[in-house]
Amino acid sequence: TGAHANQGVLLSATDRTDILSVAGGAAISSETGIGGAITVSIVENDVIAEAQGNNTINAEDAITLDADSASDIHSIAISVAGVVATDGLGFAAAGSGSGNTITNTSRARIGAGSTVTAGGALTLSAEDTSDIRADAGGAALAFGSDNSAIAIGASVAINIVNTTVEAGIADSMVVAESVDASANGSPTVEALTVAGAVSGSDDSVAFGGAGSGSGNYVTSTIEAIVVDSDVTTTAGDLTLTAVDNSTINADAGSGAIAIAAGGDSTQTAAAVGAAAAYNEVSSTTRAAIEDTDDSLDTIIVAGDAVLDARSTTNIRAFTLGLAGSLSASSGGTSISLAGAGSGSGNY
Repeated sequence: TGAHANQGVLLSATDRTDILSVAGGAAISSETGIGGAITVSIVENDVIAEAQGNNTINAEDAITLDADSASDIHSIAISVAGVVATDGLGFAAAGSGSGNTITNTSRARIGAGSTVTAGGALTLSAEDTSDIRADAGGAALAFGSDNSAIAIGASVAINIVNTTVEAGIADSMVVAESVDASANGSPTVEALTVAGAVSGSDDSVAFGGAGSGSGNYVTSTIEAIVVDSDVTTTAGDLTLTAVDNSTINADAGSGAIAIAAGGDSTQTAAAVGAAAAYNEVSSTTRAAIEDTDDSLDTIIVAGDAVLDARSTTNIRAFTLGLAGSLSASSGGTSISLAGAGSGSGNY
């Protein structure tokens, strides 16, 4: 029936989710010590600002639909184990793990069957800025007197982000001064895993093993689209913008030291250190005007029609593995073995 003077429409949906998860474990023993820590965080959100099907919206001024999602997970898992054995094998093991998942949908849309008339601009904005930060560390120390000593430290982090961000018009009729639909996704994963092991024996065998690694996965669908719709701008532009800025930063480091010295028999010291990171980003970024139903769609633009789709993904990985061993015998054979490796796969 007509709009009230200076009438505008604002529909806004916002979510802010923050999770801090901390776990720690410690074990101290005279022979065998095992420490562990694990954190698990799962977030799933649908943030939707939508004129659902068969709506009629008539505004003298601007119409704005805004969906903004931001989920933040910070997890910390640390474990320590220490053993000093004077009568029997000294064994220490420490492990930590972190698993984090974010699955978010952010959508600002004019739904199917709607009729929208705006004297001002029609603005559709959807954004997701999800972030995971995972820190995991494990350290083990074992010392054996008159016997062998074994120390093992390990840390692992698995992080997964799945985001869908959409701004657009579906199977509707729109008349506005200008139309601007923007979809922006900036998911970020930061992972730090550290492991260390130190073993010492004055009689026989000292073994130190340390391993750390992370697996990080980001999957994004970012779309600014007009589908099966009639759109008219009376004075300005039709602008569709889709931007993806996915980022993964992964650091993994491990160090192992083994010392066997002092006995008059064969002394063996072995140390192994390994660090790895696997990072994968999969992104679909679109700005499009589509006809999927084979009926005639009319797009009339008073200004410019601008379709802009950009995907900028950034992966940075640093891995470091260190190992050192020392053996000495006063009357027998001395054997020292040390091996270290590190690597990353980025896709």
